[in-house]
Amino acid sequence: MRSHLTEALAAMEAPFEPDEVEPPSSPHKPTKEYVLDMVKRRLCLDSPGWTVPMIHFLNEDEHCAAFLSFITLLEPSLDDDIESFLLDGPSHSHMKGPKVPRDDTDVTDALKRSYRATMLMAGEDTSDAVLLLLQSKARLMTKCLFPIFQANSSGNLRHGCKILDKLTRSHLNDVQQVVGANGRTCGRYMQSLLEHIEHPHVSELFLTMICKPHNAALLRVYLSPPATKVMFYKALADIKIILLIAQHICDTQYDEVHAIAAADVLLELLDRLAADDFGAIVLEPLSHSTQLLESLVTTALTPEGGKSPASYLAPPCGRRTAAIRCLLGLLEKAAQDQVVGPPTSPYQSFGSTVVNLVPNQLHVAKSFVFGRVQAHLPEILTYLQKQFTSQQQQQHAAGCDHGVRHTAYTVSHPFTEFRLLLVQMLVALVEHDAAHLATFFSVDVWRILVSWFVQY
Repeated sequence: MRSHLTEALAAMEAPFEPDEVEPPSSPHKPTKEYVLDMVKRRLCLDSPGWTVPMIHFLNEDEHCAAFLSFITLLEPSLDDDIESFLLDGPSHSHMKGPKVPRDDTDVTDALKRSYRATMLMAGEDTSDAVLLLLQSKARLMTKCLFPIFQANSSGNLRHGCKILDKLTRSHLNDVQQVVGANGRTCGRYMQSLLEHIEHPHVSELFLTMICKPHNAALLRVYLSPPATKVMFYKALADIKIILLIAQHICDTQYDEVHAIAAADVLLELLDRLAADDFGAIVLEPLSHSTQLLESLVTTALTPEGGKSPASYLAPPCGRRTAAIRCLLGLLEKAAQDQVVGPPTSPYQSFGSTVVNLVPNQLHVAKSFVFGRVQAHLPEILTYLQKQFTSQQQQQHAAGCDHGVRHTAYTVSHPFTEFRLLLVQMLVALVEHDAAHLATFFSVDVWRILVSWFVQY
């Protein structure tokens, strides 16, 4: 008489040998190895389509978690449960540290199995039975998929994000209930995403999970009840998510690509939350926390090569440009009384429509943000003066390798994006309080600005 495991394997239409799959223990309690072997045989098929018995099989929590393990591909750890596949989200112990190489280009057998599992769960032709499975297992799948962002995972991030996006699109309530249960839990989940924020699919998942983009086509998806959203936003406020993102911009342990991506995420998140009805909950720390602004200013105005004249002429690194972009974005966004809000109709993208203006949730932080940045106005002007002086001293110096060659001429000291952003910050500060013109803008400062205007 065949065991329960053998019958399930046969129902899944996977090839098997009876002698190989009979578990040595009770037929009602198959071991992890046997469950993995069952799912692996199914995913080894070129076209592992859905069957009713297979859906019934995955309705078991352990079996569903085993299925997802072929996507997360976690390296064995001493923290592993030897009897269960179930996970409780990303682990703090594997959040940072040396990362396991991920198979993104080499088509290995593990990558093929991961792709097949992903397309079964999040393919375009998902059946109603699979949609019901996703609905019933949304919280379990969220907990079991997020470990793909751990350092000991070799899973393909695109595969994991595709399924998580499928869950957030239709079951955002369940995802936010899991991630936003409390501040500590929220910190684990969001920090695991931030460690890979330079990947476009990860950054998009990060943003969409918090606040969907202002797109009329997405009006009826990515929905959660107000109570769940408020709970999630309070958890984000507890961990000071805006400050966490800023750390990934300013901290030198992350490379420049990572810092630039984090800056893009910060600016986009500010844009979305400023127009969200509950966005003030997450943005509240900006009204009193000096850490964000001070760290961005310090990062932006500290040359890589110290305080030598040459360091002011060298092109700023991407991290410094990212920091100054965030400062300028904060000033510009906080200064607005109203911002463009989400569309009010799914047909708003067709034809000319009236722009939906809503109160700016960041506007309450205007005085504090401008006050803190204005305190650094003398430092900003001093930086520009030192840069101008160094440029004048080395205008004709030999060996200057910062020039940019064009077709018929060479610009020895190009007017970089960083310098342009600094000047735009001056404009924003003066627009807020014109008294700064008389207080801080000396004749030397005006001479510098006019010289650059004529030269460039």
